[in-house]
Amino acid sequence: MLASLTFVVLVHGLTLLQSNPTHSASPLGAVVHVVPIESNGGETVRAHFMVAAPNPCPDLTGVCAEGEEDCMVHPTATPFTGTKPAPGWCIRRWQKTIPSNYNATVELGSQVTWDVFIRAEARVPGNTGQLNRPPYVALPPPLRARVGCPQRIPLSLLDLDKDAVRCRFARADQGECHGCTQHSFIELNEEKCMLSFSGEASAGQYSVMLMAEDILPQSGLSSNQEPKPLSSVPVYLSLTVEEASSSSGCIAEPVATGQTPQTNTTLIVLPYEQVNVTATFTSELESVEEIGVVGPPVLFRSGLITTETMSAKEVTWVRVPNTLPPVLSICFSANTKRSVSLCIEFHNQNLVVYGYIKLVCSNTEMTLVLPVTTLKNLTLGDLQLNSPTCPVSYNNTHLTAHIPLTGCGTKRMNIDSELIYTNTLQSMHRGPTTIRRLPSLILPLACHISAVKAKIQYTSITDDQVEIFGAVKFWLLFALPGQGPFPNITHNATFRHLRNATPRKGRSVVRIEPRNADQQHVELLDLYVMSNSSKARVELMVDRCIQSATEDFSDPRPLLEEGCKGSSSIVELLTPDKTFKIYQLNLSAIEIHGSRMFVECKLHLCIPTMPSHKCPDPCLHSTNTSTLTDWLFTTSYTIRSGAQILPFISNNNPPAAAATAAPSEGMASVATATANGKDSFLSFHKKEITDILHGENIGEHCNYRPMFCHKRD
Repeated sequence: MLASLTFVVLVHGLTLLQSNPTHSASPLGAVVHVVPIESNGGETVRAHFMVAAPNPCPDLTGVCAEGEEDCMVHPTATPFTGTKPAPGWCIRRWQKTIPSNYNATVELGSQVTWDVFIRAEARVPGNTGQLNRPPYVALPPPLRARVGCPQRIPLSLLDLDKDAVRCRFARADQGECHGCTQHSFIELNEEKCMLSFSGEASAGQYSVMLMAEDILPQSGLSSNQEPKPLSSVPVYLSLTVEEASSSSGCIAEPVATGQTPQTNTTLIVLPYEQVNVTATFTSELESVEEIGVVGPPVLFRSGLITTETMSAKEVTWVRVPNTLPPVLSICFSANTKRSVSLCIEFHNQNLVVYGYIKLVCSNTEMTLVLPVTTLKNLTLGDLQLNSPTCPVSYNNTHLTAHIPLTGCGTKRMNIDSELIYTNTLQSMHRGPTTIRRLPSLILPLACHISAVKAKIQYTSITDDQVEIFGAVKFWLLFALPGQGPFPNITHNATFRHLRNATPRKGRSVVRIEPRNADQQHVELLDLYVMSNSSKARVELMVDRCIQSATEDFSDPRPLLEEGCKGSSSIVELLTPDKTFKIYQLNLSAIEIHGSRMFVECKLHLCIPTMPSHKCPDPCLHSTNTSTLTDWLFTTSYTIRSGAQILPFISNNNPPAAAATAAPSEGMASVATATANGKDSFLSFHKKEITDILHGENIGEHCNYRPMFCHKRD
């Protein structure tokens, strides 16, 4: 997936301004992504501001005036921060509608100011026939270098109109910068947009200010004439030069290895698509102290994953409806005594829906109906879902697919407390691997549960057992100790240590560090295994629990075995109610790979047949030899949690509430154990259904919007 399009751009200049290292008024980096507003012909634009500010991190109180329309800040639960260079940095992001030609001074709190100059007047060049779109420039984490050590620093730019892009000196006489000077220790490769630091500079912080411009080639210009730019947007970078170590000298910088994408790689992202990227850096002589990340809001990030010579960072992003620009950048910076950066772009395709599409979401499946008249020139036999084992049926009039929510490759995502199920109907051309110019269909499908009801997904017992055990459902929850649904129990907990399980051999534990410098480990996490029988004396029995870093549990690791066998990573909390179990997980003792954890538990219910009888305790070694049936069991059921993002607590802002409950998978071990149509716990809502066609367009179309798109008669 990472092998995608690469865009090459041209750069023609930059301006450098040395700053007083003790002065904190300048940002450590800043860019603006400018999107013309078509409804007024481009007279106004939506400007998306990103600023890397030095610590202490400024607030965004003043960026949106009171009553100002179309102005929005983008806070995030896990802010983008870093410790290099000292005293550290944070990212501040907001958007607002401004005139296409704009000149202002941005103030963040009382600490950071930035002069912004934008020239993006409405133009419709002949090569596209639509409003010109200014170029996008990625904002890397703050750049670092070392005295006496040469270093190359590539920049990343992208133009959706495929215009040539250049960067020129910001000019003081046009109000673009103040006191602009150029320094001899910086050179620029204009064609590759790469800075070269010679190393011949004293320690300090140096500002890099430029204007990025897209150029429409014009015929008839002489060799000494410059073509007029279509637009100009500001880019502000900083380079912190630090003292060299007398012992280490100029050691080779970290190298991107493994599946790390090349810088300037562009990925096309469809609605509700999940993108996973891992940046891995190898450094033989200097350890990577930190991998800084700058990216879009709601970007899930792992802690620093390290071995002896390798360091990695995992990020995950899911495209859900948002007001962000169509191009989003993710930049990584590996920090040793200096930094090495790379950036990739996500191009969020604006899609249209063709023809009449009907998608119905129920408690257990989504049903897709498509008239075959909208699929002309497509080979219907080539269409399949995420899993080729799931049938897609069709006749002379309609194509139909019944897609279970817990099968057929259906994926589930937790975004802002909403539970989203996704699958994709797409063309999978069969036969010889020769190049064929055939149209292809990629149709993302999505159903989602509202934020209130996405916290829990239930698994029900089978109907034939309801008479004995009542109407019972099971689910999993995660919470921090002392919080969750039973804070009094977990705050003053009485523990029961489990018997030792057989240890697994031949595995190495990967160290997971906190995501940000102002965060610390949360070593303990409570796992609730819940049931809700309406009948007295029904007890929940948990047979086993496993955890995995992947949703398919391709490499499961045991937490609990045989109801009472565990390790130092898990203890049981004694509860006065036998319809639920609470286990406390010691995250520092669990073998965890990555930043997410999925949990699966196998369980059943027990009810004594006589008032004097008790259900068996798996932690007691004695066995009951009675010839009488002292209790009854249900069938065993298997439930899975959603992705639990491993928690860290901010030193400055410890959480005031429990961690978001991760919904359970609802994957029962018997076919009838999933939620049935009579249940009212799941409330699905229709979401947009979109597709993209490569080749001949099919059917009539209407504009993409967050609702069903019907073909009007």
